[in-house]
Amino acid sequence: MDPRPRKKRLSMACNSCRLRKVKCDADYPRCRNCRGRDEVCATSDPRRPGEPVVREWIVTEKINKSDTNRPTVYASPTPSLQQQLFQQTQGSEIRTEHSVAVGVQNDQISSAKNDQPGHTDIHESPVHQPFHVSSNTDPELNRTKIVGGSSSQCLAKSLDVYLKSVHRKPVSDLFKYGMRYAEEFDIPLEVSLPPLPDSSRLHGYLSTFFDRIHPLYPLFNVESFHVIVNQIVEMGSELKTIPRDQIPWLASVYLAVSIGADEQTRGVTSDGTLYLQAASSLIGHVTSVPYLPAVQAMLMFTIAYRGRNQEGLGWQYLGMAIRIAHTTGIHRRAAYSAPRTGDVQYIQKYTNEGRIWAICCILEKCMELESGRPTVISYSFTCDDVLPPHLHEQDDDQILRWQLGLAVYQNQISQHIYGHTLRKRRAREILLDTARLDKCLLDWVNGIPPQMRPGNDIFCPRGVFHFAALLSMMYHEAMITLHRAALIAPNASFEVEVEQEGPDDPSRFRILGGESICINSARAIAKLSIELSDQRTDTRLIPAGVPLLACIVLAIYLIKHPDSRMQSTDLQLLKTCLELCNEKWMDCGQDMRFIQGLSTVYERVSGYIDSQRATKAPHTPQNCTITGPYLPGDLPNYTEKPSTVPTRHSLLVSLSQQPYNTDNTPDTPNKRYHPDGGVLDTRTHQPYEDIPPDSATLPQYDHPNEVTHNQQANMPLDVDRYDWQQGSAQEDNQFPFDGYNVEDLWEWMLYFDSQSEVISNAHT
Repeated sequence: MDPRPRKKRLSMACNSCRLRKVKCDADYPRCRNCRGRDEVCATSDPRRPGEPVVREWIVTEKINKSDTNRPTVYASPTPSLQQQLFQQTQGSEIRTEHSVAVGVQNDQISSAKNDQPGHTDIHESPVHQPFHVSSNTDPELNRTKIVGGSSSQCLAKSLDVYLKSVHRKPVSDLFKYGMRYAEEFDIPLEVSLPPLPDSSRLHGYLSTFFDRIHPLYPLFNVESFHVIVNQIVEMGSELKTIPRDQIPWLASVYLAVSIGADEQTRGVTSDGTLYLQAASSLIGHVTSVPYLPAVQAMLMFTIAYRGRNQEGLGWQYLGMAIRIAHTTGIHRRAAYSAPRTGDVQYIQKYTNEGRIWAICCILEKCMELESGRPTVISYSFTCDDVLPPHLHEQDDDQILRWQLGLAVYQNQISQHIYGHTLRKRRAREILLDTARLDKCLLDWVNGIPPQMRPGNDIFCPRGVFHFAALLSMMYHEAMITLHRAALIAPNASFEVEVEQEGPDDPSRFRILGGESICINSARAIAKLSIELSDQRTDTRLIPAGVPLLACIVLAIYLIKHPDSRMQSTDLQLLKTCLELCNEKWMDCGQDMRFIQGLSTVYERVSGYIDSQRATKAPHTPQNCTITGPYLPGDLPNYTEKPSTVPTRHSLLVSLSQQPYNTDNTPDTPNKRYHPDGGVLDTRTHQPYEDIPPDSATLPQYDHPNEVTHNQQANMPLDVDRYDWQQGSAQEDNQFPFDGYNVEDLWEWMLYFDSQSEVISNAHT
């Protein structure tokens, strides 16, 4: 006998349903009642005004007495739950795991407990709160990290909404397992001072560093750096006697060797890890000598950690570098105190300082745009302020000036997106600022020679191809961030609002084409990533987070436009780009559950596309299956197949399919159909060999393998904790985010990420 289904209740009704005393639901962005009345759906708790509230289905079940004394583990606690947990854990001993293996073992134990009948798990869907607390594999409060409103974060949450609208499970919850790797690094308790490699390896590593990395980030005088290297080589095993003031230089040499070793093989190496750990063990000594060499060492740490896809660590070291740089005054001397004539030695000094400060600005503004977190450089600047033209006329500085010019606009885009209090700007102001910044990016890109210009095919020499690819990816990343609201918005309503509130000049057409700008930028990033890999010129300068953003954009577009003629091309780009991301993160040692989350993105999207293709096919007999591909107008091949119990995939196909458009009206992005239920395709989707299927090791993503009840056969099995009796947005002819205007979309993307107070305080 089947067990009695567990009773579900709603955590909190929305304000409108609570006022009318009607039954609410957990549909997002708006509940079913608010969609029918075309009202704003807001949820607040009168007992806790000002705190975020989740409309979530809660499964209640009997709790065993033996479990009442156990501490409950929360996957993603709300601020109020955090406060309760903190009060409960005061005075208790906090455990700290020193290895990923221990954390994985604890997760497996926790998963086993979740399967016990008396266990109660409070789970918050990532769909219902866009920017909440994101925890890594360790649920202790001392491991909690706040996630900002970055493009990857907000678009991953938006992808969840689109997946849910087509009866697919959210995927962003699996990305939390990457937090620990990005933020932590094992450092020996004792200072490690290994001697430098033998002369041949040392020469190869340093040559690679100065040929492929240093032109982009010219931190050192090459001749002076080699002199310091020779001094360290002469010291041999006597490095413990090195003077204190030379320790920052020792750390920089270690880091140059580490970066060069990894760059030479285009992967993580034993030498790279050895010297990175050695440099990291010196961090306390480096910060104790807070002068310009310490700034250079901290920037080298940032470059090294970004090369290993540990942007969280790189962000911390970059912040320390800028703080120390502020105390040395190089941010002022570069702009106001640079000599126009005089001693060549002083001119060289100011030139080097200007380059160092320019690199601080470039990395800070790039990572601010990627993370959505508050910046240390909270004031505006221009390219000529940082690099005075009369001191930086050499060709070697040209790439640096291009990057700095882009950083100026990255700073303005970050201010435009993250630097305003929610609901303080109207739609017209948002659209006008977007158009202005879009024009600034176009002006910047037109100043770069055609052979290296972002947005074009790159035909530069092979030795600088990775520089041009990095510039192009940074440009496209900025474009996606600027136009990301258009990507998730319903096309028809967004176009109407742009026509009413948008600019009156030709830039209106760029705003109207924001979705096209995003998808074309994502295609360009994916294409460049593939070209770098095929030409074997990929570099550690480009973290895997950039192609991951492109994959998320491609996934949203494929779900949003399943009938696009570019569907097959985009799906193949998504697959290949995700494979490249998998390879990079596996090489670095990223958590396998995070990597599995990337594979899940492809499985979700390709499964939906397959179901749409099956739905658009000519009507198939109930007990027949399509066995071969066909083109429009061709007769498909049918093979008789005995009727069997439907598989999980066939159920998803039958419930997410849409009928063939029999009328002559063109399809529009906002046009949705009810399932006709006439055709049941029983073929099972075969995953691509390079993309593993969903793993059964994750309990929250465990799918049933068979249907055991007739009533369950009519229920989709691909979304947990969803009230299927209340229907979905797809069944109500509702497109995700229907009824959301520009201001609503802005609020959705920045719900917990308003930084206006931080920035205003920094100015005062």
